[in-house]
Amino acid sequence: MSQHYLIVPNCPHLSFDREAFVTLLEGSLSLSKTEKKTIASRLPLMTQQQLDEIIVILKDEVQQFAKLAQEKPDDVRTLYDTQERARLKSEVELDQLQSDQNDS
Repeated sequence: MSQHYLIVPNCPHLSFDREAFVTLLEGSLSLSKTEKKTIASRLPLMTQQQLDEIIVILKDEVQQFAKLAQEKPDDVRTLYDTQERARLKSEVELDQLQSDQNDS
C-alpha cells in the first residue's frame, strides 16, 4: 500500500475500497488540496449514496481528462504537474508531522 497524504477516517457504515477511493481523490486534477481534505474529513457524515456519487464523479473525471490529454496534452500535463507538486508537499508535511510525533 502506498503512502497517502489524505487521512480517511474509519467509516464502518460505508462500503468502499478505501485504497482505490483515496487514490482517486488524491489524483483528482479538478479539486484543490483543501477540497480533497474536506471530502475525506466529511466521509463519516456521508450516506452510501453520496459516497457512491463522489466515486462516480471521480472516475468520470479520470476518463474526461484522459480524453482531454489527447487533445491538449500540454495543458493536462501542467495540471498534473501542479497536483503532483501539491501531493509531494503534503507527503513531506505528513512525514514531518509523523517525525515530530515520534520525537515526542
